[in-house]
Amino acid sequence: MNVIKRTILAIIAVSLITIITATVVKTQTGAGHNHVVSLATAEKYVNNFKNNPTAPNIKGGLFNRNVIDAILGQPDCVAVRFYYAKEDNGAPTLVVVGVNSLGNDIENGVIAESILPCPPVCGNQGTLNK
Repeated sequence: MNVIKRTILAIIAVSLITIITATVVKTQTGAGHNHVVSLATAEKYVNNFKNNPTAPNIKGGLFNRNVIDAILGQPDCVAVRFYYAKEDNGAPTLVVVGVNSLGNDIENGVIAESILPCPPVCGNQGTLNK
């Protein structure tokens, strides 16, 4: 009986650790977060910053790979450009847009915003986020 109880408890413990680990990984990597915004929203947020440029109160921000891949995967996209921006509530953010081979923003394509700010989404203490 003790062996069965210990086995069941071990299975429960492993399951809980797996769930907790998956939750932490999803939170710290932003998995599933949709960063895509319209050109109008991006323009508004960039103008919010231009009209009141202040130093951000965050260390940095995270964008998921899927949105960066979507931007870079656009026809004639050779780079990305970041614009400092502010959401309507004053939260600092970045707008990310693809850049074509002529050096122009690809405004009719995928535009990203809505960074996951550091803190709290900083990962482990590293050289850049300590």
